[in-house]
Parts: sequence; structure tokens; C-alpha cells
Amino acid sequence: MRDVVSCGSAGEVHALRSAALRASVALELLGWRALRNDLRWLRRTAGRLRDWDVSHGAAAPAQRSALVHELQAQLHSARAQCLPDALARVLQTRAPSHHLGPQGQLQCLARRALGTHDPHRLRQRLRRLRLALDMLGLTHDAGAMREVVDRLGRWHDELQAPQSSTLDRTYKKARRSWRRAAPIVRRYAS
Repeated sequence: MRDVVSCGSAGEVHALRSAALRASVALELLGWRALRNDLRWLRRTAGRLRDWDVSHGAAAPAQRSALVHELQAQLHSARAQCLPDALARVLQTRAPSHHLGPQGQLQCLARRALGTHDPHRLRQRLRRLRLALDMLGLTHDAGAMREVVDRLGRWHDELQAPQSSTLDRTYKKARRSWRRAAPIVRRYAS
């Protein structure tokens, strides 16, 4: 967070959002709800700037600068400043919940993905599932999820420019990729 506060580069903002998502998935695998809202807030706080970077690139630096200052102000807030220490304390002091265990939590993530029909929401849920598979050492299946997430991401990017002639083709590739990965998700959901 300190890097983003000082510079606000696109890579640092992306790294901040990715780290918050990984921490959220790790806590979910442990069965903890602690800090979930704070990590979601952090991802959303950085999300406006990240969305700007993805959709506008280097265009309109004055508008980006305003978003950087807004993010930096949020990261200076007490909520953001306490988050790293709070996360470290939670991880040091709490025992994993044995309510469902990591495999049960993985099953919940897979079921949520299967119950999703909106492609953007599916992409988000598959990303969480991919991270969980990676964290549990199931890298082969995580690789299959990565392909679906990437293809759905490309399709989503194409939606931002609907005049694109590749939109339909990109969506078909995303659907084919999902059909190949769906059995893996179903396996974890059952």
C-alpha cells in the first residue's frame, strides 16, 4: 500500500488489488470472515483507478492524476492504515475454522461459479476459484481456470469497444474455453 501511496503507477494499483484479492481468498479458504469487508473496500477503492488505467491507458493524465490523489487520500485513512497490521494479527492469532475446511470452502467457490450465468460475474468467481486452487497446490486445474478467466477477460475488454469485429469470435472462444473447464469446476462442486 505504501508504494501506491507514494507513486500510484498502474502496476502498483494492480498489485494492490491482486494482493487484496489473494488475502481475501486465503481467509475464505480458512473459513474466516474477518476483514472481508475491509479487503473488499480496498479492492473497490483501487478499482476506479485500475478501471481507468485499463480503459484509457495514458490518455487524459489530468483525470488520472485526480483519481490517483483520491486513491492516495483513501489509503491514508485510518481504515487503510490499520489493514496490514490487522491482517497480520488475524493470521497469527486465529486457528483455521474447521466448519468446512479448505476442501469445503473450495466446494463452495466451485458451486458459486456454476450458479453464475453473467459472464463478468463468472469471470470474478472463476478468478477466486483459480486462486484457491493455486493456494491448495492444485496448479494443473488452476491453469485451466486461468485460461477461462483470460478468455472471459478478453471478451469483456472487447465489450468496451463494441464496434470491434472480433467481439463475436472472442465470445465464442470464451464459451469454448468455459465448456472445457466446466467439468473441472463441477468436480470440485460435488
